[in-house]
Amino acid sequence: MKIVLFTRSLNVGGAERQFCELVKYLHRSGNEVTVMTYYSGGKLEEELRTIPGLQLLSMGSTGAWHSLLLTLKVAAYCRRIAADVLYCFIGHEPAYVTKFLTKTKTVIRISNGGMDFSQNNPKSKILLRLGRFFSIWTDLIVSNSLAGQRFYQSFGYNPAKMVIVHNGFDVRRFRPDADLRLQSRSEMKVSEQTFVYGYVARFHPEKGHKFFLEAAVDLSTVSKDWKLVFAGGGSKEFKIELQKIAEQLGLDEHCIWMDDCMDMPLLYNGLDACVLVSPAEGFPNVIGEAMSVGIPCIATKVGEVSELLGSDEFIVEYGDVSGLSANLRKIVESPSESLKEIGEQNRKRMVEKFSVEQCGEKYLHLFDALIYGGDASKGGSITTAVED
Repeated sequence: MKIVLFTRSLNVGGAERQFCELVKYLHRSGNEVTVMTYYSGGKLEEELRTIPGLQLLSMGSTGAWHSLLLTLKVAAYCRRIAADVLYCFIGHEPAYVTKFLTKTKTVIRISNGGMDFSQNNPKSKILLRLGRFFSIWTDLIVSNSLAGQRFYQSFGYNPAKMVIVHNGFDVRRFRPDADLRLQSRSEMKVSEQTFVYGYVARFHPEKGHKFFLEAAVDLSTVSKDWKLVFAGGGSKEFKIELQKIAEQLGLDEHCIWMDDCMDMPLLYNGLDACVLVSPAEGFPNVIGEAMSVGIPCIATKVGEVSELLGSDEFIVEYGDVSGLSANLRKIVESPSESLKEIGEQNRKRMVEKFSVEQCGEKYLHLFDALIYGGDASKGGSITTAVED
């Protein structure tokens, strides 16, 4: 198949890493794959540029209005190479234009498990409603979670066009590695005896950092040494605000603040547990990556987190500070043998249910069905949308 995959940029982020893993799988499966982006210079570009035979076209957008003009360039390219499928991962505009101007099948991806509009740009709700109108002309809408599907349906997106494909993870790359653990903890300047919690998320009010900090105060009575590692891009202003909050809570000496990390397996291997307690997620990549590395995870009861973890043991309701505190203490005070067993079960679950190969196969079924009229849900590989 001739497959064109679009995303706005290749900056560092969980969604972008998912995009790159899917690109690599589709390419090594023997398809003719082109990646197109509005913006040039993303840190993940080099990772894709090293792949022989993969076409990468970064169009060098100078802003939002320029990007809209570049949708015509995406459509023209699809028409010129007679692309079978255009899959828009982040940014749906090229799919709408391409559908009108070519015979290419168009697919858009939705990933939000929900959205707190008070914490986002006021335009977000307007854009969702506009997207609902234009999505009428796409061939398929892929969600990575039931929560995301229902959220978009509440804005009028057509459930008959929706399918669910859970994220897939490169379990060969994300795996336990003793050497990486030593290197990571050396770079963080922590000893092997220090218990390290990781919070990997962009710095944004909707990602739950404040909730985590409030709950972490209760760790002050724990006898062993512990640290909280925060890693991510996003708002520098919000990061500074969080650092001030940590100082006010008496946590500043326990916090390690990092920026975007290119070597995520290195970072995860240096952690003893991973936490992500945001108010809205679909199928959080951070939790899946951390589970693949074989460490315990604590998360909020949002999106498909229960399906991902396979248990509600370390899942809390957003805002339940005492519940999160209890889980943080439970993990840090558990014997190392118990934590190792939890980590091994987490990795086993990722290998058996959520590998990038399983995800990629579902997409191949999906694209094949669009092009040749087959049944994408054959064999249960695709979960069809269900209305509330």
